Amino acid sequence: MEQHDLNHELPEYREQIHALKMSNGHFARLFDEYHDVNRHVVRVEVHAETATDFELEDLKKCRLKLKDELYEMLKSASVNRFTVSPSRWEERLRALFFMVGPGRIAPMIPYWRLSGYYFFYFAFIGAFSPYFGLYLQSIGVSAAQIALLMSLMSVMRMLAPTLWGWLADRLGVRTPIVRLSAVLSMAGFAGFLVTDAYVGLFLSMAFLSFFWSAALPLVETLTFSHLGGQASRYGNIRVWGSIGFVLAVLGLGYLLDGLPVRALLWITLVLLAGIAFCAMLIPEAGRPGAPPRPVALGEILRRPEVAGLLAACFFMSAAHGALYVFYSLHLVAHGYSKSLIGWMWTLGVVAEIAVFMAMPQILRAYSLRGLMIFSFVAAVLRFVLIGWGAESVAVLVFAQVLHGATFGVYHAAAVAAVNRWFGAQHQARGQALYGSISFGAGGMIGGLVSGYTWESVGPEWTYSLGSLFAFAGLMVLLVWWKDGGPAQLGSNDVQGGRKGL
Repeated sequence: MEQHDLNHELPEYREQIHALKMSNGHFARLFDEYHDVNRHVVRVEVHAETATDFELEDLKKCRLKLKDELYEMLKSASVNRFTVSPSRWEERLRALFFMVGPGRIAPMIPYWRLSGYYFFYFAFIGAFSPYFGLYLQSIGVSAAQIALLMSLMSVMRMLAPTLWGWLADRLGVRTPIVRLSAVLSMAGFAGFLVTDAYVGLFLSMAFLSFFWSAALPLVETLTFSHLGGQASRYGNIRVWGSIGFVLAVLGLGYLLDGLPVRALLWITLVLLAGIAFCAMLIPEAGRPGAPPRPVALGEILRRPEVAGLLAACFFMSAAHGALYVFYSLHLVAHGYSKSLIGWMWTLGVVAEIAVFMAMPQILRAYSLRGLMIFSFVAAVLRFVLIGWGAESVAVLVFAQVLHGATFGVYHAAAVAAVNRWFGAQHQARGQALYGSISFGAGGMIGGLVSGYTWESVGPEWTYSLGSLFAFAGLMVLLVWWKDGGPAQLGSNDVQGGRKGL
């Protein structure tokens, strides 16, 4: 088969290719994007992936366009070969912030601003999800009422992101919605400080959830837009969210052993203020050009692998329902301290961090389908262990390590597939649909069902039901997402895998 990698296409520029990859971040990004597109073309031609003739032709046109742009940069570099080389310090800064090389500087990827947002966003989750149920229990709210309140987060994540995603695509901007949602989320949470009445708690939770759930799909879209052809580096930014979660859940575990549970409200409000601060700093990202052949959203959703992915994500979030609502209460009932509970949550997220850090290499080595199947198999095992093995710290430790697979691998592969299949044209709505169907509808069903089964059949069978949800998702993946998968529909890509599991 004819070789189309850049060194074969432009052999006379081998030295310049290597030099520009080291010194020019823009060239390096285009170089990676060119080889990603070329890899998809090769996989289609050898029948490792399926694609229509139109899609293959679009990929080849994209490859040619990238090659022409790289060629022009190489010619310019040859003319200016006596330009003073950047210092080692400058090269490191450019590599860190993905800047372009000598002579011109492209806008920096806002690495720390995006990372800061993820840090505070997931630090809020680290404070809220494990411990807010304990606060509600302390003021006399029943298990069923706790499940209903906590499920409001999932209800709003089912409804609100689609609305906000549609509005963002309609207006052509995302950051104003992100900033508005951050401020109004603080206002909603402040209601918990002024009332313990169940109606007041319900209204405050509904208001908080509606605006808080608007932000993450839009920030995910902004992140991929800023990354451009380096989408496999998403994990290097997203990992700061996991770090924020770890620090929040671990720190609060120790603090709440000595402080009144009500202190949780003030600490959580500070974290929401951090989200609002970072939201004000995130810049808008330019929108990529439309794909050569625009694809209707309905056409994408009708593809069996897309429908299978979204349905499987629903079941995975439903499987996690009891974990997010009752895990802390489950461990307290078995005599574990709040600090140890904090360590258990932390262990799971440390596993998640390890996965996100390794994700660029993982995505190059394995197919998205294979990674998803692996994560669902791990989920089936994990929830049985949590339900029936809570007396053993060793079993709980192993189950929490599996969080690296049931969330880390799963989430990274899912957002990668959405980014790849929905393209630039429908990216905001694609991420919103993923969030709405999985964390929204799936999380709501999982939370509500676990709330009613917790007291009727007990924790062991509640977590076993979670395993059944995960098994249902596994079956959906195996039937609807056939091996090989489609070529990308839009202009986005995430360095899809080379081989299946």
